[in-house]
Amino acid sequence: MSTKTIDIIKILESIAPLELAEVWDNCGLQVGSKYEKVSKIYLALDPTLENIQNAIKHNANLIITHHPLTITGFKNIDLDSYIGKIVSLCIKNNLSLFSYHTNFDSAEGCLNDFFANKIGIKDTKPLVSSKDEKAGLGRIGYLPKSIKLKTLIKKIKTDLNIKTLKVIGSLENEIKKVALNTGSGSSLVKNFLETSADLYISGDIRYHDALNIVEGKRCCIDAGHFGTEVFFVDLVYDILKTELKEKNIKLEIVKSTIEQEPFIYI
Repeated sequence: MSTKTIDIIKILESIAPLELAEVWDNCGLQVGSKYEKVSKIYLALDPTLENIQNAIKHNANLIITHHPLTITGFKNIDLDSYIGKIVSLCIKNNLSLFSYHTNFDSAEGCLNDFFANKIGIKDTKPLVSSKDEKAGLGRIGYLPKSIKLKTLIKKIKTDLNIKTLKVIGSLENEIKKVALNTGSGSSLVKNFLETSADLYISGDIRYHDALNIVEGKRCCIDAGHFGTEVFFVDLVYDILKTELKEKNIKLEIVKSTIEQEPFIYI
């Protein structure tokens, strides 16, 4: 029996149920048919035109991205617009597009847990819990031992393979308890400040939120939206490989290698 998009969706949603997605989000099938046959999957962080074209070049039938095609939605599909070109290419090439976004951020063992483990944060729990106590936005946990912020910065640069970080707070501060959130984290700064955590690690921290962190005499590392989520592709690849093997489903999975940090620091 051939594998269809719906079969892959069921696997993905068994790991990170759609009910864990934020109410403002647009997770799930973006373009295509649940009943399209799948022989090859393409994984990417973003549903860019370049990734869509690359997925087609690899003869993929399904592209799974972290970020959705659109969050705010649209009232029409202008085929000459950026989104319109993506939709048109997907339909013409029988390529389904699926977004695995805030539900995958929140689910136990998924993106936030992976990120915490990568930078050495242990004994974690959600920063903002959902109905499932083990799931929710962000994580909060502990370093193995207390270290100065300036020392931790060097470690995180190595762990994330990042050359530059934006830092808030004194480099001499001792850090033991750490809160974090992958992607855009300004919306959780208030939640961080309500805890006893010494440091918050995330991306896209807004100016006035940075001032609140300074006022609270805490610290923050802004590692960027891309820098804290680029691991999505590798993580989903490993998860899918394991799940497909257990179900005896043979599909090729291709990882995008064309994505890079959009910001250039000069």
